[in-house]
Amino acid sequence: MVGFALFFYYYIGLEGVILGISLSFFPYIIRIYKSFKNNKINFSLVRPRIGFIINSYALDLSRTFSGYTDKLIVAPLFGFAILGNYQLGIQILSILGILPGIVYQYILPRDSSGESNKKLKKITLTISIILAILGFILAPIILPVLFPKFIDAIEVIQIVSISVIPSTINLIYISKFLGNELSKIVLIGSGIFLAVQIVSIFVLGESIGVNGIAMALVLGASSETMFLVSVNKLIYKFND
Repeated sequence: MVGFALFFYYYIGLEGVILGISLSFFPYIIRIYKSFKNNKINFSLVRPRIGFIINSYALDLSRTFSGYTDKLIVAPLFGFAILGNYQLGIQILSILGILPGIVYQYILPRDSSGESNKKLKKITLTISIILAILGFILAPIILPVLFPKFIDAIEVIQIVSISVIPSTINLIYISKFLGNELSKIVLIGSGIFLAVQIVSIFVLGESIGVNGIAMALVLGASSETMFLVSVNKLIYKFND
């Protein structure tokens, strides 16, 4: 991707970067071709799961949309200075969420096969709590050293660090629901997250500023957590 982007940028300009990123996915055609050649597609397996497939696709769209919606709202309403501080907090949150994301990729196929690893999930949740505490404590210590021009983002980082806890819980339950082909529940949870976050950005961003925008992220993730936990208790009758 980097090679193509730089190559076409040199000859075309900024449009070449987009072209390079697009072309970087084409080598996968070789793997796709080999897969189709060696494995016969059984469409009879697709038909009874078409609802799950559609919901999963809609879920991917909503997750992608939610990843950019807040930025599209913040920039025109509150300015790029606030967006910059908020975006730095999001980047720190992405770093804190690396381990929970890896664990999610590991437990999802096991939840699908009925081999749920509750011990690993508890350890991951404990680590996420530790990461949230570290993010809250270390932000005012490390940020002035690494990013002295973003001192205003200290409180933002402290606030968004908290969201790593509900986000980890969400991943655990999302893995469980998707493993049982209950993608509609996950889709509704994602919608709740997005709705609460957008409303909170307008309300809290106007009254508190960038810290209110950061709180909107925490409220959105927490709302999704409450929904997933409640539905889990309802479906599995408090036995999980």
